[in-house]
Amino acid sequence: MNRVLLAFALAVAALLPLNDSHAHPQRSTLNVNGSVISSYVGIPRKLVDSSQNGFPYSYGPSVIFANGQYHAYFCSAGSGAFDWDHVRHSVSSDLQTWTAPTDLVVSSYYERAACDPSVVRFNAGDGDYYYMVYSGNVYNVQTVNFVARSISPDGPFLKYTYRGTWEYDPADPQPIIWPQQNSPEGSGIYGAGQPSVVVHNGVCVPMVLRPVN
Repeated sequence: MNRVLLAFALAVAALLPLNDSHAHPQRSTLNVNGSVISSYVGIPRKLVDSSQNGFPYSYGPSVIFANGQYHAYFCSAGSGAFDWDHVRHSVSSDLQTWTAPTDLVVSSYYERAACDPSVVRFNAGDGDYYYMVYSGNVYNVQTVNFVARSISPDGPFLKYTYRGTWEYDPADPQPIIWPQQNSPEGSGIYGAGQPSVVVHNGVCVPMVLRPVN
């Protein structure tokens, strides 16, 4: 049997927790090299219900386990023009019941958006911090990536600035990843965004979506 496919099947089953006890689970089967793997899965539980929390959408989550709790960071609506997206945060002890989302990272006029968060714990030589790499959108450049950090997974997250400082909601946050070329407004060019950050062998590595335009 293909061990990679078996591991994938088991991972899919593990990531689909059963809903409330009154739900009717259905049997799911997967044929892997002639062997049938069966599992019972229900309807995946919502992590955040946007409509009940006063914002129209939530997506792009990053979930970590820290201090005995699960922390979910996700992209959600901002306040409007030149403040398109905010990163909100919700906490759970069991991956089923989540706290009401808090507005954790808002965008500056320069960023225009704070979206697609990816969070890791990392020591860059000055102590352990929770680093959040997230997407913003710079005028006549398009999507770029910024970074903020906090000593607590609950925040506050301080953004890295052009002045080499870490500050709360500064006017001059510095992008750390740029697209291969700047693109004017209305060009339809995406840029570089949707980061996914990993820590491997003591190195913090961000990976981003950078479409070939």
